[in-house]
Amino acid sequence: MKKAGVFLLLLLLTAALAVGGWWFYQGILDPLLRQSSDSFSALDTAIAEKNWSEVKALLTHIPHTFSSVKQGLSFVKRALALGRSPEKDWNPYLKIIGDLKSTFPGNQEVLALESYGFLRSGNKKLAQDNSKSLEAYFNNSGEGLDPVFKSLKSEIDFRYEISYEENTEDWDFRRLESALNSVNVDPELYAQVQSLISHPGVLQNTLLSFLREGNYTRVLSYLDRGSSEILTPDMKALVYFDVGEWEKALKVLNSLEDPEANPMVYPLLADIQLLLSGPEAASVIYMKMITPEDTQVLKPYQKSALPYLNMATFLELQQSEYSVTQALKYLRQIDNRKTPLDEMTPETKILKDLFLLELEYLKGDKEKVHDSLFDPESSTDKEVLRYRLFPDYLSLPRLFTLFRQSSSGVLDRVTEFLVWQLILAQNYTQALDVLDQWENRVQQKSWWTHYYRSIVLALQGNYSLAIESFSLVDPKWQDFSYYFNKGLVYFTQNTKETTALALQSWELARSYLGGTGTASHLSNDRAFSRLYYFLAKTQENLGQKTWAQKYSFLAWQLDNENFQAYFLNQRLKDTGENLNDTTEE
Repeated sequence: MKKAGVFLLLLLLTAALAVGGWWFYQGILDPLLRQSSDSFSALDTAIAEKNWSEVKALLTHIPHTFSSVKQGLSFVKRALALGRSPEKDWNPYLKIIGDLKSTFPGNQEVLALESYGFLRSGNKKLAQDNSKSLEAYFNNSGEGLDPVFKSLKSEIDFRYEISYEENTEDWDFRRLESALNSVNVDPELYAQVQSLISHPGVLQNTLLSFLREGNYTRVLSYLDRGSSEILTPDMKALVYFDVGEWEKALKVLNSLEDPEANPMVYPLLADIQLLLSGPEAASVIYMKMITPEDTQVLKPYQKSALPYLNMATFLELQQSEYSVTQALKYLRQIDNRKTPLDEMTPETKILKDLFLLELEYLKGDKEKVHDSLFDPESSTDKEVLRYRLFPDYLSLPRLFTLFRQSSSGVLDRVTEFLVWQLILAQNYTQALDVLDQWENRVQQKSWWTHYYRSIVLALQGNYSLAIESFSLVDPKWQDFSYYFNKGLVYFTQNTKETTALALQSWELARSYLGGTGTASHLSNDRAFSRLYYFLAKTQENLGQKTWAQKYSFLAWQLDNENFQAYFLNQRLKDTGENLNDTTEE
């Protein structure tokens, strides 16, 4: 009896559920589904007819809640069409996304589509910030990113980047072509990308990237296309020069109406002559550039300085001191500098105090109480780089071209300057490789390759190898810069033994200052000042406080801008006897 009652109860419950389900379907779900189906049909018809006012009206009256994410996204898809239409009305899209996010919080696709709506409605910064924060949240939560989110974020980032005109220099043709194929391209985005592809900055950047890769065939194919006319003639000539098409480069340069008024023309012609005929032919062109008649034609000062700097780069090193002195004369007038600049001398082989700068910053004195003495803007090396004819992004590709194409008579000068530029770029591994290539090509080693190799190895922190390489330099080339830099490598290792060796090396360097037949590394007072500062540091490390104070005071006396020496002297005065009236014995 009891079993029969339980069975009857279950039967009644099942019947009630069936009736309730039927009522829910007929009274609620089926009308909603029919309404959604009817809405979709009406929306699709209006979209097909491009009746955007009807589309907007239909989207305004859809439900505020959805039975599933899929249903909501179906409405989002229709709202997307309205946003992309000539009406560009993204409000219904954002409204539906907002309702969908409230119903299904935390859904990645919905959140990504919200950021996309911000982007397309004009709030690009909010879109990118929102997508970045969501990406960080999902990654940190361990949930990870689903494919839809990744794809939409990629398009958001892409649209954000290309929406700013000043970013065109960061793009190259291949990246834009790839983007066209990887994003959901609508006509507006397609037109925007196409305008970037034809932008002069993008084309130049594309050619430069091909040059860096050594892809000369692609470079020439671009130059032979009509679009290359957007390049300036001097840029076009430079590209022809870099790919070895010297005759074409000359043709472009000779076609200029007023070559004397363009400071790029003569130096580029001189570069070509340097490769074809050697430095004497190049010097004729350079000297023509700096005659009084021509400098009157050029804009005063700045343009007049350029040929001197190029002469210092590629002509005989014996001429470099005069050339840079002349160039700096103009540069001082440009910048109205109050303090004297370092001089370039043949002994330092163009590198000069660049090594001191880099080693001081990277490996040297930990105190660095004042770095004005080693301010990059106060060294000749940085001045020469700053006023080079071509900008930084062109200089290395141009030098590598010269390096590959140079004959033996020019190769050593080009190699030296290339190594110098690589050191400045802190590309030490490639600098060593260039030195090895030079030795392999000429089948010999030179004192200056040992010297540069020592410097590069020291900058890498390989001090023992650097000292070993220093020892290979022929004694007749061991001058002030040799002993000064060798001493700095010893000093940087910061042991009692190496400090003593640094002191010994710097004492030898001191003997070269003011000696007959040897030019000063810097102006005499500044050279002594810098040397005395390091002598003071070595004496302090060796426990000789009195001598340390004496040398630091002498350094400060010789150069009142040597604040490192001043602060060292003041610190030593606080702990020892006042020797500020000491004179050198």
